[in-house]
Amino acid sequence: MNEILLVNPFSFLKEKYVTDKRVALLSRCSIDYWPSNGGPRESEQLDYPTDVETDIDLLRIQSALDWLSPLFYRWIGDAADYEIHKRTCLLYVVKIVQVLLRIRPKYAIFSAGVAHHIEISLIELACQLTSTKQIYFYPSPFGLESRLIPIIQKNSLSDRNILQVELNEYDVSNDLTLYVENHRSGAPPTKNESIDFRSTSLAYASVQLALEACKRVVRPHIKKNTLASSKHYINISTGYSLSSLIRVLLKQRRALEFYAARVATDSSVEELIVKNKSLPILFSHFQPESTTFPEGGKFTNNIDLILEIRKVGYKGPILYKEHPASWAFFFKSTGFTKVGMYRSIEYYRQLEALGCVFVKNTFRMTRNHVDTLLPVTMTGSVAIERSLQGLVTCCSGDPWFKGVPGTYGIYDTFKAGGVFSDSRGWKFDSDVAHAWFTSNISYRSIPNYPGIGTGIKSDSEVHRNRYLAQFKMLLDSLVHAEVN
Repeated sequence: MNEILLVNPFSFLKEKYVTDKRVALLSRCSIDYWPSNGGPRESEQLDYPTDVETDIDLLRIQSALDWLSPLFYRWIGDAADYEIHKRTCLLYVVKIVQVLLRIRPKYAIFSAGVAHHIEISLIELACQLTSTKQIYFYPSPFGLESRLIPIIQKNSLSDRNILQVELNEYDVSNDLTLYVENHRSGAPPTKNESIDFRSTSLAYASVQLALEACKRVVRPHIKKNTLASSKHYINISTGYSLSSLIRVLLKQRRALEFYAARVATDSSVEELIVKNKSLPILFSHFQPESTTFPEGGKFTNNIDLILEIRKVGYKGPILYKEHPASWAFFFKSTGFTKVGMYRSIEYYRQLEALGCVFVKNTFRMTRNHVDTLLPVTMTGSVAIERSLQGLVTCCSGDPWFKGVPGTYGIYDTFKAGGVFSDSRGWKFDSDVAHAWFTSNISYRSIPNYPGIGTGIKSDSEVHRNRYLAQFKMLLDSLVHAEVN
């Protein structure tokens, strides 16, 4: 019993598995499980614990909460409450650990691609403390159809791998070919959110800010009868005040104006490349986003990444390309981008001090750069694009495709005699990368009926039935065999 823990399952999944004795259900407020005496399903409320067992490692939890600080910065606007909220999180993790130690699930299945919200990250931490393996569904970047790649992690995100369970006959080979063709055409990845004029318009963001102000005035009156009674203590993601949002928006605009004024001309960039024979180019990420935290691993900030490159021993210039989405103030799907949390005039001055040379955000590597520019990224799609074309990339983070041929960490790239030191080693047989993706993803991805990572749920009954059937196959395989 209770071999599988479904974490915040979609309502249609909860309805399907509510009577399945193999499945326990975790929502924000409670864990519903089957008791060992064979009775009906019981519900344990996730209230504050009143005691703590001697084998619960409180110091490990506190250390993990400190590492999760970027999530506090992203989702909680008032820094004055951080210490209070961390103790709230500590108690929440302890309570979940207590229940999991009692029911002992083998696997926890999350309805997400990665833990990048506070509550989910706390549940993940509780699973790690109780040796409960975690399953996520990462949106596949390949193909026209929206699909999910099941990912398993044991102790942490750093050891995650694609789950080796065959669930269907979907072969990814043709999708890989189309992915490379799309990249070579100069088009952005097909699954990327489009950046239109409204996203990058400060005026449009200001209108959204005004609408948000109106909502905040009206909302308490609409929900006045339910707010106090329905809010669970772990609901600490309070968001930003309007004044904080304005400050972040303006900081973002000033920072990007500074960047634009410091961008090197195309000719000077080419002259710098010729002078140095070869250069690293950092493809920056849009931030804040899960692709940098938590997926960035040890280096979730570009300053930390560049400091590590310098520490390993590289002394030359580093080209820096800002992500195009950094110019977006507001996305319809996710709201205010909060880029100003990670971009400021001082941030760009720090990069310059560390020897970075800024290039246009439209800068595109050509065939002429194959032997002269080596991209550096935390977890970016540039590593996938290059791998499928037989070109190496320095990948400093813990991406879902970790281990794909042609990707190297900072040390192996920039150490004495490392990958960067000889451009003759920047190429390899692209068939090896195609084979890696094909063997790891084919027959294992499932339809993205719920819209994980996209927010767009399918309205197709066929997609729903396929998703449910393949989800059941996955669950059955986890229950009946130990999956690595």
